[in-house]
Amino acid sequence: MRINSIFLLLIIGLFGPSNLVVGDEYPATSTLKRFFYRHFFADNSASEQTRAPNFQEGTVYHYSYDAQVESGLSTLDESGTTTQTSDNGQQAVTRIQSQVKVYFASQTRAQLCMTQNRFGQLNEQTKQTDSSNQCYEPLSTFEPKQIPQEQRQKLELCCQFDYVDGVIVRVQFDKQDEAWSKNMKKGVLNMIQMNLRQNNAQELASEQSRNQQDGNIEENEATQMRDQLAHSFTIPEVTVEGECQTTYTINTANPSKNCTQKGYDGSNKQQQMPCSFKVTKSINFKQCSRVGDISAGFQTEQPQARCAQCKMDWYKQKERDQQQTGTAEHPCAKCDPKRVKEETLDRQTVMRAMLKCGSEQQMIEGKQQEIQNSCQLDSSEMRSMYVYKNTKTESGPYGSAMRTEVCAKLQLRSAQSSQDQQVPTQTLDNDESLVYTVQTYTDFARFYMFGDEEFPDPTNSPFSSVPKVEQAGQALRALVQSTLDHHHGIGTKHTIQLSRLVEMLRMCSYEDLKQIEQNSQQYHQNQQQTAKQILVDAMAISGTRNCVVRMAEIINNQEVSPHKAAYTISQLTGLQSPSNLIVKEVQKLCQSEQVKNRPIVQQSACLTFGALVNELCSQRRSEKTPDLTHSIPEQCTEDKKEQYKQVLVEQYEKATTLQEKLNALASLGNAGIDTSTPNLNK
Repeated sequence: MRINSIFLLLIIGLFGPSNLVVGDEYPATSTLKRFFYRHFFADNSASEQTRAPNFQEGTVYHYSYDAQVESGLSTLDESGTTTQTSDNGQQAVTRIQSQVKVYFASQTRAQLCMTQNRFGQLNEQTKQTDSSNQCYEPLSTFEPKQIPQEQRQKLELCCQFDYVDGVIVRVQFDKQDEAWSKNMKKGVLNMIQMNLRQNNAQELASEQSRNQQDGNIEENEATQMRDQLAHSFTIPEVTVEGECQTTYTINTANPSKNCTQKGYDGSNKQQQMPCSFKVTKSINFKQCSRVGDISAGFQTEQPQARCAQCKMDWYKQKERDQQQTGTAEHPCAKCDPKRVKEETLDRQTVMRAMLKCGSEQQMIEGKQQEIQNSCQLDSSEMRSMYVYKNTKTESGPYGSAMRTEVCAKLQLRSAQSSQDQQVPTQTLDNDESLVYTVQTYTDFARFYMFGDEEFPDPTNSPFSSVPKVEQAGQALRALVQSTLDHHHGIGTKHTIQLSRLVEMLRMCSYEDLKQIEQNSQQYHQNQQQTAKQILVDAMAISGTRNCVVRMAEIINNQEVSPHKAAYTISQLTGLQSPSNLIVKEVQKLCQSEQVKNRPIVQQSACLTFGALVNELCSQRRSEKTPDLTHSIPEQCTEDKKEQYKQVLVEQYEKATTLQEKLNALASLGNAGIDTSTPNLNK
């Protein structure tokens, strides 16, 4: 067949156009190109397919796992894109060593357990290691870190996962497992994912990519065949860090050594192929549809959310405006929801793995073992570099940067048959993907937004283990003392204590806040009023639902002066996690009978109410991943926005004095609701 094909191509080359170059930019018929690729590269394609890791059913694989996380400050070079760590830079390093057991109950269903977990920490001036050397230091050089028994038990809980064609399709954890422990296990699973068959087991094909494939079938086939010939391809893949374009590069580790393996079609036909392969995969973070960042971090998911919102607003505008011409440029044309805009954050992730295939004798733990007709993951090493660039500082002309380097290595130690082992299923939780779990940080946001209504039981609060009442009391006492010693001026410690107080108040339940107030009544008489004023200011800065509820009660009870109350209310801007419940509390304060006889307080409350509506409705909502079992509902729906508009319009219509009408108009303007423009014009 191959000889006939060569003869046919020679004839075409002699009698056909002289500019025929297959697979290049020169013109050639698509039929010939597809014929050429299919006939000459088909065997290569099949060979590529057999390289995917093939874990044997009823086998337990024992791996050693070593990981290290190093963080510190670096200086930027002239390009502003890379970093140079000084020899005496202060680095904080965390080290973990574990024994990982992976049992495959079937070809696609497996269980992972982490045992013999050891931790170490280091915080001193260290010199950055050469990237060509081993990425982690020996555990003996670290200070041993003992973790509580309860946390150790969480980490030792096993998880189960579906493994299809080298891809982690879904993960199921124990119901008692926690987010931090889940993420550590996901980090291990991430290192055994090798999608060498280029299958879409994770079902990532989007409508846009499908349309593009339909329009460029022939070009895509040619590109795919060339990539397979070059042992390199790029596909979308879900990893711990998100759903991004991932590039695979495959090299033969020892070209001179071949092993015998059965054909890919399942027949008994033997074929020769290399015994081992080196696989390198790198993630392109500029081509991601979602990124597994926490909402309190760098928020790289938000550009995609803005793109989606832009398109929704555009379609709604077209429906309202029937005279819109089709020639106008689409306002979202330059908004690519598949592209993450990275300005101050640079990151790189590269993974290198060794696969050993075919019938090969291996020396594992001093014993000769033969691996029959399979490709096993012998080792996997991952390195990630995150650099957060700050503005120019005194450290140099190009400023400083926060640098975090993560490295991990997984090494096969043994593979043993274990047909009798059972995989329990009765304690499993809901399905999750491989993306980093952000549930803990979502709980924080839910607590800030909804307070005790969302967490009526204090023991279920995400901050239940924090001694917040005691620490807030200490910070408050220090602030009162430094405020009374005004002749010394406001020092740096005063600012630090205020930040500490605000942080603790954000974690407090309503009863915790009342307890802090009650404790402050034990101060000297001349200190109690100062403590009250500091507390209401800190509550406003905190901006949580619990703090706003208690602050409104203090103002309604006239426990502070009108000027102090008005100033305190005006600080309710730029909230970390705004919600409808918080806006509702300020609305009730604006309409309260207790503040009507205090115009300055009512004015401040009404203006702040409008500003909070604007802030809530313009809040950039991060995209949620399917892993979030307690997702945060959208706060500013169209119905809610219309409801706020009606409240503000009624406030103007019910106003009896000129000042009240001016306040109502200003509140409506502060809200910035697009449908309120006709009302403002009237």
